[in-house]
Amino acid sequence: MSVLSSKAVSQVDFAIAIGIFLTLFAFLIVFTTNYFTTMKTDALIVEKRGYMNSLLNDLTTSGEPKNWESQIRTFTNESGANWSRSLNGENTQAIFETQIQTSDNTYANVTNTIDPKNSIEITFPDLNIPSNAKIGNVIFEVEYNTTSWKEYGQGTWKNDFRIYSGGEWKYIEKWGIGTDTGGKDIWWNSSDVVSTIDTPEKANDMKIRLYYETENINDVCYFDTVNVTVNYSYYPNYPSKLGLGSTAYRFKILVNNTIADFSNENITVNFTEIGYDNIDFNSVVVYNGTELGNDMIPCNISGSILTFNTSIDNQTSKWFTVYFDDNSNFTQPVCNSTIGGTNNLTTDNNNETFYPVYKVPVLQWRKIDALNRSIYKIMKETTDIKYDFHITLKDSSNNNFLDYGETIPRRGDVYALQRHVLYQNSSAGVNKGKMIVYIW
Repeated sequence: MSVLSSKAVSQVDFAIAIGIFLTLFAFLIVFTTNYFTTMKTDALIVEKRGYMNSLLNDLTTSGEPKNWESQIRTFTNESGANWSRSLNGENTQAIFETQIQTSDNTYANVTNTIDPKNSIEITFPDLNIPSNAKIGNVIFEVEYNTTSWKEYGQGTWKNDFRIYSGGEWKYIEKWGIGTDTGGKDIWWNSSDVVSTIDTPEKANDMKIRLYYETENINDVCYFDTVNVTVNYSYYPNYPSKLGLGSTAYRFKILVNNTIADFSNENITVNFTEIGYDNIDFNSVVVYNGTELGNDMIPCNISGSILTFNTSIDNQTSKWFTVYFDDNSNFTQPVCNSTIGGTNNLTTDNNNETFYPVYKVPVLQWRKIDALNRSIYKIMKETTDIKYDFHITLKDSSNNNFLDYGETIPRRGDVYALQRHVLYQNSSAGVNKGKMIVYIW
């Protein structure tokens, strides 16, 4: 029997110790990595939920400034290309230098003498986006004259487009082929590239490269119109906080008939007498009953007098609800019907009872409409929402009344929060609905 020397035993012990240490070290690394990764993920979830809750709260208030919907201005700068130079396949040899595209009749005629695969570099020196602007959509459009291209041009566009902005080149992938529209083809029309051109500095300094390929060396390639369109807004022409909320007013009327059957009984309301002669009379609406969802009743506004009518039998009662606003933008009165009949039941004979006027929080139509017409990228940028979001306002039948924002991804972590609200429609009607905010 052999006996291990003390040196051999020491080596075995050392190997075992090293093995235990490595095992413990690996366990510690995995544990701490998972621990801190989980903490980071949890913190991100909490942050997103905070943004979502903040956005939902903001949307149900009036926003900042309170009249932001009337101040929104979106500007558009459109600029034609400055043909900078044509490059060979390695982007190193200039075949021609700067040529300004002064009109649709100005072509960049390029003869490929070295390599049929070439590119043309383009700048847009006339954009002049203000330094305090918030960039919205950035769209490129490449057009060619169909007659000249088909007759003389021997080049083939390649679906390969790069843009230089912010110190680096990036590819733009989403392009569509248009159709012939009166002598021109829209050959390419880019998707929104605001993720690349997200500041005025990048927009004003950008250049692009279009790649193309001719059939043979020495073939001529004709480049026609290349335009860029940049939508933007600048302070104070955008809100610092989105808000759709406003205040409407509501009061109820009880008509109690103790006299006789009436088939065409008038009910009148003098807004001056109840202390509301400065309201927006175009926003006055009358509902049958006390619950939203009932029918709106034809009515008439003359000065500060509201008139509507109903049929009512003797010894019966009916409820009506009147809504109005004091700062909406409706240009035509909802109550514009011709109302006939008689006024037999009055407050004097205690057959009409007017209940107090109450303030009601609503999402105002003019703000809903302003948001719906605004550019999402600008609204996101100006309100400092760092995550993509989507806003949906559903009516009582669960149909979408407002659908605004980035497309909700089909995969990934999407967080949603909803709240029941009242909202105005385009006809001043007040409706029940629910607002849902998504963030991812």
